[in-house]
Amino acid sequence: DKGRRLAALLREVDPQFELEPEAEGLLLHMADDFVKRVTRPACVAAAHRKGETLEVRDLQLVLEKQWAIKIPGIGPSRPQVKVPLYVRPPPGSNLMALVNKEPAKKKSKAAARDKQEADAASGSASGSGSGSGAGQPPAKKAKT
Repeated sequence: DKGRRLAALLREVDPQFELEPEAEGLLLHMADDFVKRVTRPACVAAAHRKGETLEVRDLQLVLEKQWAIKIPGIGPSRPQVKVPLYVRPPPGSNLMALVNKEPAKKKSKAAARDKQEADAASGSASGSGSGSGAGQPPAKKAKT
């Protein structure tokens, strides 16, 4: 029975302590709830790895990731792999120059295309304006 095991555990900690029935019931309820909250996602982890049995590594994964509980000495230890979110390029590398250059090329092509469209709409060729003023269309020649 769970109550007897709990009382035996308490006696191991301190033989002078006694557990009230209400406290025993609360502890048993909390333990059952904790076991359910760990085993359900551990079963999902086992199914995800295509396993048919719940293994220690499944329980370890849930305990570590969801509860921040690490139990040393039980099961194989998993290597901790930290993936950096950003890797600083080494000093003197041209990586940033290449990254910054790409958008500039796209902008300059778009700007050149816009300028050509504006020139075509105003009726003047690039660089062949009559100098009649900024923003003014060139004066038309009178036919004689």
